[in-house]
Amino acid sequence: RLHALNTTPKEQIQEQINLEEQATDEALKQYQNFNENMIKIGQAGTLPALQRQVKAWFSALKNRIEMEQNRIWTNRAGCGSKAYGPLLVLLRPDKLAVMVLHEALSQCLKCSNEGVPATSICKNLAEAVQSEVNLLKMKNKLGGKAVK
Repeated sequence: RLHALNTTPKEQIQEQINLEEQATDEALKQYQNFNENMIKIGQAGTLPALQRQVKAWFSALKNRIEMEQNRIWTNRAGCGSKAYGPLLVLLRPDKLAVMVLHEALSQCLKCSNEGVPATSICKNLAEAVQSEVNLLKMKNKLGGKAVK
């Protein structure tokens, strides 16, 4: 890791970008490896109910996001797609699925029995997606070079 005293602000920003990307990619790999390994060894049915549900949600979300991205790219998207479409196609479906799961589950756990307004989840998810897109833009602007 870089020390703030020995680096330029540009290097510090790049390091932050790398760390945030790494955290998201690690979560994604965990979902994918977990799913593949449990299926490979024939143990998917022995998972606790919550893990089976998260696995099902991840697969369904990823597939639905891929379908929606294809609809946007082929100009067949529905109502509202002009507003969310440009952001939706900038990120990979698996990354978006992880973001949706993390945001929805964290909001639900925070609010416990009170329930979570859908608008709250949507707002927080939109902010997370916008942050991820901004991160990509910064990475591209800085040349996409990893700071070691």
